[in-house]
Amino acid sequence: MIISDTYQFAFVHIPKCAGTSVRALLEPYNEAPDAHTLNLAPHPTHENIVELPDLGFVDFHHLPLQALSAKFPEQIDKLRRYEAVTIAREPHDRLVSAFAEHMKRYRDTPLQNLSMDEVEHWLVKILAQVSAAFDQSPLLPYEFIHFQPQIDYIELNGERVIGNVFPISDMSGFEAKVREQFQLFGETPEGFGVGTSNVSLVHRSEILRRLIEFNRPIIRVIGRLVPQQKRAAWRELVYVTRQSRFASLATSEPVREFVRRHMSTDVKLWDEIRESNGR
Repeated sequence: MIISDTYQFAFVHIPKCAGTSVRALLEPYNEAPDAHTLNLAPHPTHENIVELPDLGFVDFHHLPLQALSAKFPEQIDKLRRYEAVTIAREPHDRLVSAFAEHMKRYRDTPLQNLSMDEVEHWLVKILAQVSAAFDQSPLLPYEFIHFQPQIDYIELNGERVIGNVFPISDMSGFEAKVREQFQLFGETPEGFGVGTSNVSLVHRSEILRRLIEFNRPIIRVIGRLVPQQKRAAWRELVYVTRQSRFASLATSEPVREFVRRHMSTDVKLWDEIRESNGR
């Protein structure tokens, strides 16, 4: 979360919604206390995971409003009073991205290193574990925080706390809102423009990855011989974004059923956002 008292502005970082790029841009304006300032005990192995009384270990960058209200009520008050913005994403696509992030971060098993059969096996297994966690508490443990419904970062007990919610496809509208708020105080963020700092590139297929790994020494020699101006085209032949390679998972039955069961409010939210933004 980014909170600027100077500019009466706040950005709430919903997991897997382009927040890394936005945080990098707005971090210089952040005046919210960080985990170190608050003397919170860090997790022994995981970055940004800290221990909060009564809640245990949590992801400090992705605190749902319920947890924020319980432990940092003054920040909830600022979200209500300030110009608060966030970015949302189509729920099925976001769920697949959350699954990929969990596998990479907590299972040390990037999806691109698995066959599609293995990916589908893990998908069913992880979604079952997240469902079981939901049955225990509406606040998911830190290792599943990327699966926390988006509505939990926007509403608190039915109250819409975050007044400006932009679809990930409307980053220009998001940027315009941020500029507008800062300009009220006579400033424009330096070098403003949200990029794609957290986009993951993967091999186009598992067969291609294995072929390249097996022939790594030869590939390195060939790579050095390829002219600089041709290397971009070479990369496009070999790599795609992780999202595009695993896009079919978003329409799979395990994902559709999970969204129906646990993220129906996110579907309604997404429809509302798209309608209000004319997209």
